[in-house]
Amino acid sequence: MNCSSSQLSDTLAGKRVLLPIDRKSEEMAESLERHGAAVTIAAPMRITAVTDDPTLHNQCRQLASEAIDYTVVTTGAGFRALMTLADQQEHRTEWGTQLRTQLDRSAIIARGPKPKGAVLQAGLTPAWTAESETSAEMLSHLLSQDLRGTHVVVQHHGAGDESFEHALRQAGARVTGLTTYLWDDPEDPQRVRDSILHVSKEYFDIIAFTSAPAASRWLDIARELHCLDDIRALAAPNASKLLIAAVGPVTAQPLLDAGFTPLVPERFRMGALIKLILQHAGLH
Repeated sequence: MNCSSSQLSDTLAGKRVLLPIDRKSEEMAESLERHGAAVTIAAPMRITAVTDDPTLHNQCRQLASEAIDYTVVTTGAGFRALMTLADQQEHRTEWGTQLRTQLDRSAIIARGPKPKGAVLQAGLTPAWTAESETSAEMLSHLLSQDLRGTHVVVQHHGAGDESFEHALRQAGARVTGLTTYLWDDPEDPQRVRDSILHVSKEYFDIIAFTSAPAASRWLDIARELHCLDDIRALAAPNASKLLIAAVGPVTAQPLLDAGFTPLVPERFRMGALIKLILQHAGLH
């Protein structure tokens, strides 16, 4: 079903939407509110920048003097933070310019369009992009190469990925992992717990997730509150009391593992997720 913006303008009138989202939560909330929704933001985790960490600075300084064969970019936000750090006046002449040169000489592997966009924005050229936007596809591509004696730099997402690095080392690569941000505890944990309890009591009509770590943590809290079974029952296809949506298959996986069947847009973008929610609400 194709719906125009005018047809969808009041589609969410009277609907209560929960966003367990940190990054760009206000932007998504405003879009949903324009269509009549009452939105609550309650992120179970928040992104904390670590670009002031001396360890990261030392890693960058070291990398500026080393040859890099492959650079793995897992998130657009993380890579932009790294480039912003390199471009700061106090770092540019010391190691920033040379680090850019070393990254440019490497084969840059991007996990989907967003990381690819960040690489292009930095004036660099990706060598390969994972169409599925998964680390598994990136790892498969890298392991298809002869990695013996190579140096692979991995810009991690906030949760890190030790198994990814381990697989590369097992294939003979030397690996340097860079973390520019971390997932941290929420600023208001009680707000998160209350929102999850409200979900179990049928207060919310829609929940939208945009990151796998946040979805996993949200499910963990629901288990701790002993209400995950109630929420699962409300979201069951035959119940139709609660719509759960995820921005892409990576975000959806923890929900699928927990017995949910989230809606996932064909294009793994926030705009596509909003449109899918509007179209589904317009049919029910």
